[in-house]
Amino acid sequence: MKLTIPMPLRKYCEEKDVIYLNVHSINQIGKAVEIAYQKLYKVLFVSNTQLNGFANIFLNGILVSDRLNETIVVKDDDTAECIVSIAGG
Repeated sequence: MKLTIPMPLRKYCEEKDVIYLNVHSINQIGKAVEIAYQKLYKVLFVSNTQLNGFANIFLNGILVSDRLNETIVVKDDDTAECIVSIAGG
């Protein structure tokens, strides 16, 4: 599965705009990010299944931020997008 990274967070993942995660369900996203990009994990996540309040994750266009503790199946060709709130906007 690929996870798109917004510009302000790319400094935490080697300036990559997309990272690839080997996960089989959405409840594995946090752990996969923690293992591969620990700095990004610390910014985005409170725990492996809970995002910080300023972040959202969409899976194939559907908001799943509040469902990261579920075992919703993802496929290799699925795309998740990380969307962050912009302060002062």
